[in-house]
Amino acid sequence: MIEELKKLQRQTNITNIAALHDLGKAQRETVPLSSLGDRPIIQRDPVAFIDAIEANLIQELLPQRHQKMGANPAAFFRGTAELMAYDLSHEPQSHLRVLTDGDAHLQNFGFYASPERNMLFDLNDFDEAAPNSFEFDVKRLTTSIYLFGGQEHFGEAAVDQLVKDVARTYRKTLKKAFKTGALERFYASTAVDNLVAELPAEEDAQFVRDVVKKAANRDNESVVKKFTVMHGTHLRFKDDPPRSVHLEQGQEIAMMHGFLQYQQTTRADVALLLGQYHITDIIRHSVGIGSFGTSSYLMLLTGLGGSHLVLQVKEALPSAGTCCRRAWKSR
Repeated sequence: MIEELKKLQRQTNITNIAALHDLGKAQRETVPLSSLGDRPIIQRDPVAFIDAIEANLIQELLPQRHQKMGANPAAFFRGTAELMAYDLSHEPQSHLRVLTDGDAHLQNFGFYASPERNMLFDLNDFDEAAPNSFEFDVKRLTTSIYLFGGQEHFGEAAVDQLVKDVARTYRKTLKKAFKTGALERFYASTAVDNLVAELPAEEDAQFVRDVVKKAANRDNESVVKKFTVMHGTHLRFKDDPPRSVHLEQGQEIAMMHGFLQYQQTTRADVALLLGQYHITDIIRHSVGIGSFGTSSYLMLLTGLGGSHLVLQVKEALPSAGTCCRRAWKSR
């Protein structure tokens, strides 16, 4: 581990672009690009991996989780990130380590607003972020395209072409990034207006504009409307057991204490905003597929003038790599 960290530090400290090129070429001699496409047969028990994850989950929610995962191959793929993490770790690797997302599948990309309220298109899920070889994210993304493309009945040739286009775009984007300064790369934006301007066909640009228009309507008020109902003179979350249930008094008090502690440790601007609200309701509410069954909560915050804000509080499970090792040892 110490040697690996030292090697990572040496790579990180390289600031000369020519030296980076030399490093990549040298590594390619050891690990040819073609070897990254090898798919060895890996013996592992998928049930053991799933059990290792589900040992940490709320047991009464497991039947719903299994139902979600069993809907189709893409859903199973989303619910078992630990399986692919294990497979990737036992395939040939570039060993060019970066901070990967860890779960960079197609449905984890989306439109959302920045703190400055600019509409962005980017990854929006980082539960599995960890240092890994760069191709881990590329393989997870391209695999998801095949699975989601098949689910939507796209033709095989069209999906093949899309995967090639995605890989080409990834490569060209990295190449372009090294032609800019470090500060420019740090502040690079995925603002939708900039992305639309780069689209070659007007029909593609209009398609994105239409999607963005729908995304812009999914604001805080729409969330409040979806998950709450009037209870006397106050808004209250809807119960939908076992997925959505209100807490016992002791749990609710603990969550309130946690919220106050969060305000004391978060950024000053966020603390200032949250200080203008008070908690009026809390519910345990499971979402997604891979994280379905974790201790996930929604807090309904009410401010002056009756404005509302919904805050999600989500449990972080052990990393997929940790669960993989635990599952493998249990065999």
